[in-house]
Amino acid sequence: MDSVRQAPCLIVGMPRSGTSWLAKIYDSHPGTLYRHEPDSVRPIRTLPIVALRLGEVRAETIRNEVFACLRARSSRIAGPRPVFAKRFRPGARGALYRSWYYGAKAASQVFGPVTVPDLVSRRATPGPRIVWKSVEAATRIGALAEALPEARIVFIVRHPCGQIASVVRGLATDRFARGAGLGNHHGILGSLLAVPLAAKRGVTPDALSALSAVERAAYRWLLSVEAALEGMDGRTNCMTMRYEELCGEPERATRALFEFSGLDWNDQTARFLAASTHQDDSQYYSVFKNPLRAANRWRDEMPPADVRAVTEVVRESAAGALYGIAGDAPRRSAAGPAADNDAEAGVMRQRRARRPLRP
Repeated sequence: MDSVRQAPCLIVGMPRSGTSWLAKIYDSHPGTLYRHEPDSVRPIRTLPIVALRLGEVRAETIRNEVFACLRARSSRIAGPRPVFAKRFRPGARGALYRSWYYGAKAASQVFGPVTVPDLVSRRATPGPRIVWKSVEAATRIGALAEALPEARIVFIVRHPCGQIASVVRGLATDRFARGAGLGNHHGILGSLLAVPLAAKRGVTPDALSALSAVERAAYRWLLSVEAALEGMDGRTNCMTMRYEELCGEPERATRALFEFSGLDWNDQTARFLAASTHQDDSQYYSVFKNPLRAANRWRDEMPPADVRAVTEVVRESAAGALYGIAGDAPRRSAAGPAADNDAEAGVMRQRRARRPLRP
């Protein structure tokens, strides 16, 4: 049985937007098989960085490349801990996988990536659902949704100030690759400048060069989120989830996401949600954090001038409207209206009484 073709679930978002936590929530389901950022290890080269539609690329070409990517197996792609029990690895098979996983993780510190087999039982019926977590695919959601109509794609988005503040924190502690920088307008931001979305906003390389790093980071958030939203528009196999909603009502949001993805509710996921939201590990990439504290941390860390700069960039946009930042009416999110509380209740929307910044 080829598990990668069983209607994969794609968890996608910008770096530092809650993708790791949400992906581990999906991994906690006993019927899923997790792939951690395989497209960062084996890039999907037939799609441009920004692909709102398939265009001239054939759907079958993309499908074959995606499935080849999802067949990759290594200690990195196996993902971070914890390791969950799976229906398709009963008994000794599950114990063997755990031993192999921890051994591969240890060996990879010395020898580099080590293969980790899936150990899926041939008797497993139905077969596992692949969960693919990506921080590369937000600007490709439209094309991927078109090429993979059977897939379920969840785009997780975080308040721009929260996402940028978290990146700043990571840069300060050398958590990113050498050469990465806040508001670096090469790489993905450079690609975003070449699409009509940027031209419509009058964003050019020369204009960006005159801005602060925080403002450039805000433009990257804006153009990435707008590319994702435009690519998802009208597609029934895509859903948007705000990180703050997930933090505010983890079980309600997860139940909505699982229903959308065709996954049943289960005790293992319930236990993981309880554990991951009632511990507070200070490690940068940990999935065990107080969610409300994590969602609101930027309010205490980010200088007011930077908050104003970010708000000015994203105002009057569909992306900014997700957070009530002076623009079009925000779209209804997966967790429903009950998630729309103020920040202290878990959802960081702009307070109605706060006057939006003016040009």
